[in-house]
Amino acid sequence: MEDKVKNVIEIIRGNFPNGIRDDFIDTNKVRKIYLTSYPDENITRDFVAVVIRTHGIEDGGRFYFTSNDNVEDIHRFIDEILSVNSIAYYIKIYENHSDFFAAMHIFSPDVLKKSLQTAVGGHFYFPEFCTAKRATRLDYTIAKIFTGNSLSLDDV
Repeated sequence: MEDKVKNVIEIIRGNFPNGIRDDFIDTNKVRKIYLTSYPDENITRDFVAVVIRTHGIEDGGRFYFTSNDNVEDIHRFIDEILSVNSIAYYIKIYENHSDFFAAMHIFSPDVLKKSLQTAVGGHFYFPEFCTAKRATRLDYTIAKIFTGNSLSLDDV
């Protein structure tokens, strides 16, 4: 069973880099590709749908599957940012480095945030930012001031 899940995820990553919908058309496409690649194994469209919902990152009606290599690259990138700044804002990071993330098929700050939150890492994640160490009440208050106003965070 675990191999089937892994194979479905690899098919999705390879054929749906811009996300996949959990609908009849896309799940059927994955199923057909699977049956072509693994003719001795049979999977159902419902199985594909469960894999999509369980292992994908949902945003705007689509599910995204970031490769393990990309997740590691993103974490290294965030580590570099957090070594200089105490707080990293998802929106500002994405705005300032959108080309870097687009190459990894991450097309919004929400997908970036969800990718970071679902991956293993030593950071603390909040709704609008992440930090390398547990935020104190003062850190959180300062972060709320920045996200509540239109102050620039060009150093991120």
